Amino acid sequence: MKLIKIIKEGINFITIASLILLFISACVATKSRHQKSFYVFEYQGKKYGIRSINNPRAGDNRNELVANGLLAVDYDQNRYIDEVIFGDLNLEQAQSIYQYGISKIEAENKLKVVTPDFISFQYRNTKYSYEIRSFVTSGDNTFNQFRLYKDDPLMSNPIIICNDHNADGKLDVVIEGNETLADLQSKYMDIIRLGMRNAKIIRTGNSYMVRQD
Repeated sequence: MKLIKIIKEGINFITIASLILLFISACVATKSRHQKSFYVFEYQGKKYGIRSINNPRAGDNRNELVANGLLAVDYDQNRYIDEVIFGDLNLEQAQSIYQYGISKIEAENKLKVVTPDFISFQYRNTKYSYEIRSFVTSGDNTFNQFRLYKDDPLMSNPIIICNDHNADGKLDVVIEGNETLADLQSKYMDIIRLGMRNAKIIRTGNSYMVRQD
């Protein structure tokens, strides 16, 4: 696992390995090492599926919660639904179903953990650690995820997770935590500006993205 730390004025620029959940059942590999697996379960009388996709060469690693008329995606395979692409469920409802499915897979011992490289921008002060992750989804769409930790991100889970769906500097939804978007928005932009001043976040048009070194 590769770990690069550069500490300057309280800023950490870290290339980390993020724990990724993949299913080891029904896994199909092609010559391009594109792997897919699918797990079906029932929740409150309705059938759902969790599809895990792993294509490192194309940078396409994600889990999808699917059902008739539903597609929700966990882009970094970290147990949190990031976006409901279509369907009548909100993020909280999709997350409950997804977490239930994950727990079923764990109970059947069908989970596998891998550690692909993940690049993010982090800043730590005396009280909290802040992180911005940038993703390029299918169709070359981009979005950012803003995370807040009480301790070192390598040693703890985030207490706040929220998404900027268009990577335009405006937070759209809080996935985890009790703070409001209004309270988090100013913190998010502060970290973006800090990253830009240190050439670790770039602006392209109306989008802000963590720079790939």
